[in-house]
Amino acid sequence: MTKKKAKGLAALKVSPVTFDAENHRYFLGDKELSGITSLLGRTVFADKYKDVPQESLNKAAERGSNVHYEVSMYESASIAPECTEAKNYVEKIRPQLKVLLSEYLVSDEQHFASSIDVVAEDGDGVALYDIKTNKAGIDKDYVSWQLSCYAHLFEMQNPDVKVKALAGIWLSDDNAEIVPVNR
Repeated sequence: MTKKKAKGLAALKVSPVTFDAENHRYFLGDKELSGITSLLGRTVFADKYKDVPQESLNKAAERGSNVHYEVSMYESASIAPECTEAKNYVEKIRPQLKVLLSEYLVSDEQHFASSIDVVAEDGDGVALYDIKTNKAGIDKDYVSWQLSCYAHLFEMQNPDVKVKALAGIWLSDDNAEIVPVNR
């Protein structure tokens, strides 16, 4: 595993896992690994969207992917966002964070892998953030499970760096909010 320089902290390890963004799949060589959101969708939250029409889910996923992409491009290349939600991130959320990395891939290198939306400095450790763009706001229970799994993988991959806080970032057309969750 190589190391990736993170502003302000010791270099973080780079996972050997590759991410197929087009199909949202993770691979370690030829072996496909499960993403954490897929795992949660099959287990703990299997019925979360059972009453939502597939067309609505697809539209929401496309919108969310676009917001994530624009935030990532802002963080990695300082490209100004175009959509309102990502602009809200830049104007209202970003000034509150000491961002180290975005879309940071973590894995146990056996079964699971996922990309953390935002990793920020938090004292002598880090805080992990997941961006949500749904209309209803942050589902604290879901985000707690999701980020707790990410924190576990992060600390496996970087045993010298402690995850100190977890939070969802809710972005909508007219709102941007950080919502802390328990581990």
